[in-house]
Amino acid sequence: MSLFHIDREAFFRWLLDSLRRVVAERHRRRSLGLGRQVRQSVELVRVFATTEMARCAFVKSLLDGEAIEYLVKNETLKNVLGWAPTGWMDRWPAEFWVRSEDAERARVLLRELDEQSTGKKE
Repeated sequence: MSLFHIDREAFFRWLLDSLRRVVAERHRRRSLGLGRQVRQSVELVRVFATTEMARCAFVKSLLDGEAIEYLVKNETLKNVLGWAPTGWMDRWPAEFWVRSEDAERARVLLRELDEQSTGKKE
């Protein structure tokens, strides 16, 4: 008798039951329209850029507070080597991109912050 004795009949019953559950779940999901998700393209618009990492965190909190989804580009470039040479962030600022339908709302929210960073008022 081997150390790992397997009851073949019980194993095949378990396997067949498992397959039935998987097929039933797939059928249920398809009947509810939960099959493959269709990707929709989303148009993103750049609404803000900064070279100051503290300002980057502040912008995130403002956008989160208004429930505006965003993407930050170049935020962690300086962390590739654990440090950034002088002028690195000036060349590649952290850029905030939002959905086109949220762009105007985000721009209004960030306008005062942008005026403070550039020193000009519109």
